[in-house]
Order: sequence, then structure tokens, then C-alpha cells
Amino acid sequence: MRAAIYARSAQEDRTAIERQLVACRVRAGELGLSIDESQIYVDCGVPGNNLERLRQLQKLMSAAESVPRPFDYVLFTDVSRLGRDLLGVIRLLDRLSSAGVTTHHTQGGRNEGGNICALLVGLATTDVD
Repeated sequence: MRAAIYARSAQEDRTAIERQLVACRVRAGELGLSIDESQIYVDCGVPGNNLERLRQLQKLMSAAESVPRPFDYVLFTDVSRLGRDLLGVIRLLDRLSSAGVTTHHTQGGRNEGGNICALLVGLATTDVD
């Protein structure tokens, strides 16, 4: 199965981004997923409170909804990396699910079939950037 990776840091912190990418690559290996380097999306130095400003996240969403879709999974380290706008993240996860994409975060969760409760609890309880 093919996977994309999404990483985000509100600050210009390449070390934080690299940690996220390493964690996602490790999880991909554990799950037997292959990562195409062209399917790695990074927003660095962009706060997650407005999903429209996350240009790489928007590119990932376009790819997820394209035919043929270049990946089956999206890996990220924590749901808070997707954004801080709770309703926006709910919509985003619903769009991914509707496109047939399974999301998996390295903090321990897999989301498929629209069951996003565990991911949302993670978003609601995460410290703000």
C-alpha cells in the first residue's frame, strides 16, 4: 500500500519537521507501507488555526481526491499537526475518508470509515502551538 506523509510546525523549526518525518517513516515501515518522496507534504512556519493557509495540506487534499489517487494512507504524528481548527479538521478527515484514504497517526491511531472520535480527542487535548 502507498502512503503520503504530512508534517507541520507553527514555527520555522526544521528539527521538529524532521522528527515528524522520521516517526512517520518508521510507522510506515511497521505497517508495510511504501512512501513516494513526491507524496511528502510539509508546512513549516505556518500556524494551524486556518487550514486554508496550509498550502501543502491543501495539495495533499487535492491529491487524495484525484483519480487515480497516488496514495491509500496519510501518515502524521498527531492530529494537531493537521490543524487547530476543530471543525476544519473534522471536515478534512471526512473528506479523506470519503476519498477512500485511511489516516494513521504515529501516536497510536488508525482512522478509517469515518470513525474520528479518537483523533478528535487528541486534537482537543493537545497544547496549542
